[in-house]
Order: sequence, then structure tokens, then C-alpha cells
Amino acid sequence: MDREKLIKYVDLLLHTGVALEKGQPLIINGNTENYEFIQLLAQRAYVNGASDVEVIYNDDVISRLKYEYADVKEFEEVPAYKVEPMIRCAQRGGAIIHVRSSDPDNLSGIDTEKIKAFTKANAETQAPWRKVQHETAMRSTIAAVPGEKWAKKVFPDAENPIEAMWDAIFSCSYADKEDPVAYWKEHTDAIVKRCNILTEMELTQLHFTSSNGTDLVIELAEDCVWGGGGNTTPAGVFYTPNIPTQESFTCPHKHKVNGTVVATKPLSYGGGLIDNFSITFKDGAAVSWKAEKGENILATIIENDEGSKYLGEVALVNFTSPINMTGRLFYNTLYDENAVCHLALGNGYPFTVPGENKEEKGLNKSKLHVDFMFGAEDTLCIGTKKDGSKVTIMKDGNIVI
Repeated sequence: MDREKLIKYVDLLLHTGVALEKGQPLIINGNTENYEFIQLLAQRAYVNGASDVEVIYNDDVISRLKYEYADVKEFEEVPAYKVEPMIRCAQRGGAIIHVRSSDPDNLSGIDTEKIKAFTKANAETQAPWRKVQHETAMRSTIAAVPGEKWAKKVFPDAENPIEAMWDAIFSCSYADKEDPVAYWKEHTDAIVKRCNILTEMELTQLHFTSSNGTDLVIELAEDCVWGGGGNTTPAGVFYTPNIPTQESFTCPHKHKVNGTVVATKPLSYGGGLIDNFSITFKDGAAVSWKAEKGENILATIIENDEGSKYLGEVALVNFTSPINMTGRLFYNTLYDENAVCHLALGNGYPFTVPGENKEEKGLNKSKLHVDFMFGAEDTLCIGTKKDGSKVTIMKDGNIVI
């Protein structure tokens, strides 16, 4: 592993990811397998002025053991103390970095009733934390670190899958640039500019088609705006919630989505994999779906709560994005959603629907927000403006505005 690039990557998460300020507490949420990286991240956080660094560890092996041996009733409640450190940190004006490295197949073969129970209970437990996070404008970012099983899944033929994965992460996150922080500013500035153009177009509808069978009409929430690149806090601090990021996104109208969308990449969710799947929508709701693999997992998402069968996000990503050009499926939503266009089942982002009466304008509410990818090499997107005129937004899989 290139130590110089590793340091650049760590500092990118601190400076661009959460825009860490002197005297600010930080939480790192990661896997025990990556303790050395997390130790380095904590050390660099202190060097850069963090007042306190608290680490929350997860362990894939322990998680799997519980699913194998515990009764389903043990998954019907997630203790509130699980989110207390994050709530406390948010109330102190802190930031949080989520380090992802989990094995995509960790819960393969597990009873889906247990997964469904945990998904519902965890969403309920997370709700108060999400509320506090929103109220305090807590800065957070999600980034990836190679895990052994994950790396072997993505690079099965590599002599050293971990090294191959690190190279891909450095490249996709621009940590291999001379000055990654400066490069990221240019990159996010370009995405923000594109989002402003999309907002100014006053689009009311997007019609996606591709030769694989996708034919989906998405009417957008009233007066919606486009987001992407990063977020700015009320205090004027810009940060990047996802590293890497390539998307420009907005809010579908909850009750005005019709047609069929065919996924173009598998979805890794809850330790299982959903592959070769499609969903048909009518008046906003998913009314039928099928999957070659993981259909039961897909059902647990769609049937989780009243809002999980509706869309909360539509995002544009160029088919020629750096992530997609690796030619690899990462089996990780952070990377795969930034490879091609995606949709999200569940909760919408309130800031994409300004003003009051957001739900009346079309914003969906749910305890879940699950992204899945549908962008193809021949994806065509025709937009309709408020004045009724048509405009080509995407052609041959890429944004053309």
C-alpha cells in the first residue's frame, strides 16, 4: 500500500468529508477488521485539532453468529444505547465518519425473517438519531476501506486483492492526485454548478428508457431543487457526505411514478445480494417486482413500512463515471450508486422540496432509504419543463445538458 496516498485519503475524509474544525469531537464508525486504518484516522483527527475521538466498532463475524444462533425475537428490538454516542456527539457539535468494508455475502443463507425484523427495528431506533443529526446539522461522511472478503469479491483474480482494492479506492476518490483536497473542490464545484442548471430548468417530469426494458416516467415533487456534490450547513460550512460522489439528485413525486425500471447492478443489502431485478410502479407505489436472486430480501425493503414502496430519490450519474469505468462491480452501494444512475426506495431528502407542506408537494417519508442502480449504456432521459417543453437530459447513458 502506498503510505503517501493513504495519508492523503485519510486527510481527505477529515478536510473534505466532514470539514473537521479545531476543537470539534469526532465519531468513527467502522469494522474491527480495519482497526489499523481507524487508528490512523483517529491519530490524524487529533493532529488536525479534534477535541475527542470516539470509535464505534462493528464485527461481521459476530453479526453473522447472532443471525445463525439467535431467535428471531432477538432482532425485533435494537437497543437505544446503540445510537446514544452519535446523539451525544451531535449535541456537542461533533462530526461522524462511517468507514465501510463489510463482506457483501456476510448474511448469505440467513433466515430473511430475521433480516426483515432487524431492518424494521433498526430503522425505528435510528429515527431519533437521524432527527438530532438533522436538527444539529451534524456533518458526516461515508467512505470505504478494503475488507479481506470484500476485496476478494471485487478482485477475485488479483494476486493481492487488498492492494488492488486500495488502488481502486485511491483512484475513485482522487486520493492519487497531487492535491486531493484541491481536486475535490473543483470536482464538487462542477457538480453543484450542474445541479443549479437542473434546478433553473424547472423540470416537472423525467422519462427514462433503455433497451433492457426500463420505461419509467417520474413526475417530480412540486418546486423541487437538485442537490449533489456536498452540503452546506447553516453556518456556511461545506462538506461531502459521500466519498466518492458523482451524482446530481432530486425528489420524485410520491404518487406520480409509473412504469418499470430494470436494475443494471446487483444491490448488496443487509449482508445479502439482490440480482437481476426489476420493479413496476403505479401511481408512485411499487406494485410488483421480481429478482433472479434475493427476491425475498427485495420484498423486505419494499414492504418495510408504508413509505418504503415509494421512491424518495432519483439521481443522474454519467455511465462514463470513473467508478463505472473500472469495469468492476463493487457490491457496495457507496461505490455502485456513484457508477451509474440510481433510484432510492423510501425516504426523500426534505431539502430537495423547499418551503412548507413538503409531503403535499410530493415528498415521501419512510424509515428506509435504499439506493439501487439502473443506469445503462443507452439510457435516455427526456425532461419536461414547467412550460411543457421537452429537453434531452441524458443520451447514451451520459448527461448532456
